[in-house]
Amino acid sequence: MDGLVISKRLWMSGFAWHRWMAIRRNHAINKKSKNHYETLGLNRDCTQEEVKAKYLELSHELHPDKNPGPDQHNCFVEVNEAYSVLHKANTRSVYDSQLKDLERGPRGGFTHEFGGIRTNAPRDRVVFHDDTIWETRDRSKDSQYANKPYYGVPGIKKKLSNTFIAGGAIVFMIIGSIIHFFIAKVSSDKARDFLNERDMMASRNYSIARDQAKLGNEQAKERLRKKVEAEKILYEERNKK
Repeated sequence: MDGLVISKRLWMSGFAWHRWMAIRRNHAINKKSKNHYETLGLNRDCTQEEVKAKYLELSHELHPDKNPGPDQHNCFVEVNEAYSVLHKANTRSVYDSQLKDLERGPRGGFTHEFGGIRTNAPRDRVVFHDDTIWETRDRSKDSQYANKPYYGVPGIKKKLSNTFIAGGAIVFMIIGSIIHFFIAKVSSDKARDFLNERDMMASRNYSIARDQAKLGNEQAKERLRKKVEAEKILYEERNKK
């Protein structure tokens, strides 16, 4: 097992060494090749007018109709490519920035490339993904996790597809919505029944109070009538005497 781990470490270190040498070779090639300013024979602080004038001069000298031949044609193409970059302020600014980063070299923080995109952003802000890192991992401890569930949930031992997970999430949302609607309806029905019962109780109490008020008025009238009749009888008896 120790020999296996050591051999893996040696293999991984060799892998890192080959990647480093590839970067060094690429950097050396870029340094040997001419940049656009050297192609046009201009200084880097030249003006846009100087770029245009030099392009017209070289394109006239190197035009394939005037000087046929593969070498002249390649030079003519390089001149056109250099002019297409340098004659615009925005593309020239980007090119100058990339050129400075390239000349600083691997030890100077040159622009790095991720997935075919060259950037001079800080490395801690660049998310780098390399499938070979997973393939070159230490597999000596894989057996410890072979029988364990992938998500830490019993019964799910393998990774589920994104489609299955998305479908499960949609089903969960639909069921949750149905349960929420049912709970809201039951709560609404109970509130409505409570209000109806309270209204019925209030109406019943009002009817009882109204009947009692009517009964009280009749009794008061009856007592007053009896009192008037008694006084009338008493008055008549006094007059007879």
